[in-house]
Amino acid sequence: MISYILTWIVTRFVWLLPLPLPPRLVKIGNPGRSSPVLVTCNWRLTVRELSYRLRREDLYLLVANSRGINVWCAAAGGHFTHHDVISIIKTSGIENLVDHRTLVLPQLAATGIDPVYIKKKIGWKAVWGPVSARDIPGFLAAGKEATDRMRRVEFGLGRKLSDFFVYPPRPIHADVRRDVVQPPALLLAECPTRSLLGRQPVLVPLPHPLRIG
Repeated sequence: MISYILTWIVTRFVWLLPLPLPPRLVKIGNPGRSSPVLVTCNWRLTVRELSYRLRREDLYLLVANSRGINVWCAAAGGHFTHHDVISIIKTSGIENLVDHRTLVLPQLAATGIDPVYIKKKIGWKAVWGPVSARDIPGFLAAGKEATDRMRRVEFGLGRKLSDFFVYPPRPIHADVRRDVVQPPALLLAECPTRSLLGRQPVLVPLPHPLRIG
């Protein structure tokens, strides 16, 4: 618990720091051949938080190479893609450990990962998990079905204050081409590399609405 609390405090202030772990397969609990397979980045703090949040579950966690960057920023910057997901599947030996071919991907990685490409190349079906790690147990218990709340990205006071100190405030500049109509599958979201007053929008392709609240 103390280790988790210290990790939580550190994560509030080191969004920009690459903290890589080697790509690997992590067994949580006592997974079997029908256990869920989750994918995450190799940012050290994300892996530690997931290990704590999922400590009562039985599953496989694939830690893919995101160059040590958190899921949202790595995917938005092209450092965490479907190629990295395919790579960890092929090198981890997970195909010999489970009878199914279903992955749970982090929803905030939707900017860089194409589930259709994964299915076409290696035959694994991908579903989007919830935004927050704390909702993953409930998501799995519900048969990999996410509620509307699980799809929400929330910026509470603690998150805003940490962003304020890490990223200096800057004015918001509008730079939108009004003559370009984006496909309906795309919507505006944001990587948390932004200040309290300014935000950097990115396009997030999602099968379900990503709500910013």
